[in-house]
This record gives sequence, structure tokens and C-alpha cells, in this order.
Amino acid sequence: MPSPVVIFGAGPMPCEPYHAVMAPGARTWQITQTVVRALVCRGGAFPEIIVYGLEQQRRDDAAGRSLTFSVSAGGGAPEITYVPLQYGEFIALPDRMAQHDFAYPEAVSAVIGCASLQPCSTAAGFARVFSAPFWADIFGDPIAEIQTKAELFPSEKDANDTRYHHVWKLLMPALLQSDVISALSGRQRFCLIGQLGAAGRLNRHTSGRDFVHTIPYGLFPEDAPSAAAAPAPNPNFTVMWCGSFNTWMDTASLVRGISEAVKARPNMRFMIVGGKIAGYDERSYTEFLDGIRKADAIHAVHVMDWQPLASIRKLYASCDIGLSVDRFSYEAELGSRTRVVNFMAAGKPVVSTNLTELTGELAQAGYVLPFRVNDGADLARALIDAEAKSGGLPALGAAARDYVMDHFGGQRAGAALARWIIDPSFAPDKSNPSAPGPDNELANYWQRCLS
Repeated sequence: MPSPVVIFGAGPMPCEPYHAVMAPGARTWQITQTVVRALVCRGGAFPEIIVYGLEQQRRDDAAGRSLTFSVSAGGGAPEITYVPLQYGEFIALPDRMAQHDFAYPEAVSAVIGCASLQPCSTAAGFARVFSAPFWADIFGDPIAEIQTKAELFPSEKDANDTRYHHVWKLLMPALLQSDVISALSGRQRFCLIGQLGAAGRLNRHTSGRDFVHTIPYGLFPEDAPSAAAAPAPNPNFTVMWCGSFNTWMDTASLVRGISEAVKARPNMRFMIVGGKIAGYDERSYTEFLDGIRKADAIHAVHVMDWQPLASIRKLYASCDIGLSVDRFSYEAELGSRTRVVNFMAAGKPVVSTNLTELTGELAQAGYVLPFRVNDGADLARALIDAEAKSGGLPALGAAARDYVMDHFGGQRAGAALARWIIDPSFAPDKSNPSAPGPDNELANYWQRCLS
């Protein structure tokens, strides 16, 4: 039996549709599916797959035990053990392994970190303990993400300064330990190349080797939302927002866009599925609700808060079009939007700002109906235009579904990882499997800073 493959990510994941699933959990499942399918297609003995998921709250259905579920991968249905852990348990894993305080095999064949920066950092420590090849999937730029929080909460100066330092201390182990690294977008890939240079990883040993890849957010057919039928005959035109109210969204433009659209088209309705992010950004959602009430538009807004994934998949059929609203930020320019892919996989076009690499491609293809950044009046215009063309939206949505399942299908998106996991290897600048060589003064400087 081959040594296990260990994945560090977040949960809940889409294979648990009875829970509310956020983007990190969706990314973890995408990466897990990619690994499993590649190994099944390889044939031969199948290694154990263990996924450690960072979760905010301990679940009653998972406390103290593993969850096991199957993945259909064409050639079989191997079992995956999922171990959800709270923060303290999660970050302690590498140290517990190093102290032999945890029952585990003597070796692992590969380690993967994904979903967010903490899993990547923890995975780096785990890979170092086991001297295992390590793939770091950096799911959006963490420095740019912290910048949006600092902008939104300027009064938290000391906390923001501490967060920058904390994020860099998490990112650096992933940069130093990774044998291969991946980004969410082509833009972020270039950003990661620069960060690897700052870490000392662009050296004579790695020259000529492309070990920075792009893995856009993608869906496998089994996990894609069912193609939603056109809404039943209804005098109302329904717009659906789905997901978190995060630090990079534009609450003011969303409020103005909704209120002006409702005034111009009294038959327009908004279904808000999702909400605040506990402990990170609880203000944006509250400001949205307060703004809608002050604008006397609350009658047109159905607020549903977070919903289990299974319920969301059914709700797609109740809307005519999806909605995504960003303010300008480097987070948006470097990142992506899982909600846009999910809407289109359900057969729904999307009214959206056009900041991300993803929305740029989809707007050019005609499936994202764009409006100007930081312009609530133009959002209202885009919504009114969409309502006027509602008869053609089902056909446009069907074409959008075909496009994203082709261009952002999981197999295509994760091809580089699928090739690597068949024969995981170390980066050429490591004098041993644990760290860059002793002649790498820059990498060793950062390593001393972290110790």
C-alpha cells in the first residue's frame, strides 16, 4: 500500500450539502477531487487520502471522529477520510507529529495545502516534519485580502499592523517549503513569482523550471449545480445574491443599485442568500441591511442568511439572474469569484463588476453583464437592462453553463496538480527534502526570522 497523501484545507465541503459551504471548503473539495481522480486514472494500489479541514466551530456530527465519504472517479470510488479540526487542534498538528504525539504512518507520499493561508502554512510544517514533497495552493493573494480589511476597519490600527505581520509569517513557510505552488488566477501567478523571488526561491537551481501554476476555481460535473430551469411564470424579476458580505464587496453601490432599480421597476425582487463572516467581517452585512431599510427598499429584498448547500442549489431555479458586486481592490484584481462560476454552472448569467480575471473573460464572452466599479447608479442600469431582456436570459444562461463547464471544469483546471501527484517530486533547490540549501542566504535569513 502506498504511503498516504495528506491534504490540509477547510470545511465544510460540497460533499456535505447539508451544511453551508463557503469558498475555502469548495476549493478544498476541488483539490481533493483532482488528486483522487488523477490517482484512480493512474491505476494500481490506491493510497489513503486524509483531509484535515480547518473549521470555525466544532460540529456535533463530527466531534472527535473522522468522516468518510466516497468520490466517483470513473474507475472506482475510493474512500477519503475527512478530519475536521478547530483552529488550535489544526495548527498543532505538525508539532504533535514531530513529537510522535499522534498515531500516524512513518511516511507520507505527498502533502498539499489549499483553501486559505493557514492550511498552507500548517501543511508546510507537516511536509517538513515528514520530509515529503509539498504543493502549496495559495487561494487568492493573502496580503491583498488583509489590505481590504485594513481599509474597511481603519480604527483597528494595531490589529491591522499585527495582521500584516501574521499573514507574512504564514505565507513565508509555504513559499520556503513548497516544491510546487499554484495560484487562483494568472494575475496572482505573477504575484506569487515575485513573492518567491523575495523568499529566495528564484535561484540558479530553479532557473528554467516553471513550478508556479494557475488553478482557477473549477467544478467537476458531479458537483456542479443542476441546470436550473427557467423560473415559473411570475410577474416579478428575481435577482439572487449568494455568498458572504466580505471586506472587498461594495455595500454602498449594492444598496444604491437595488433601491434605484426597485423604484424604476417595482416588479424587481432580490433574494439575498448568505451573510456576514463571523469574526472577520460582520459589519458589511449589517450596513447593507440598514441601507436597504433607509432606502425604503426592504420590501423587495428577501433576506435568507446562510443556507445549506443543498438548499442553495434548489434556490438557483427561483432566480432570473445572479449578482456580484466588488469595490476596487488588489484582492479583486488578483483573485476570482466562486459565486460567479456557480451561478453560471446553474445556467444563470450574472450582473457583476468587472475586476477579476474571471469576470473579464466571462464579460468578453457575453455571460457577465458588467457595470462600472463604485457606481451604484450603473448597477441599477445593468439590472434594469437585464430585466428588459429577461426573455433571452434562459438561453444565455444555458450557453454560460456550457462555457464554464468547458473552460472551468475541474479536470482542465487542475491538470498540473494531476500530473504532479502521480509522481510527486522535490524542487531542485533543496539540498535535502526539508529546506532550501545552505548556500541560499536569503531563504535562510527568512527561516531564521521565523524561528
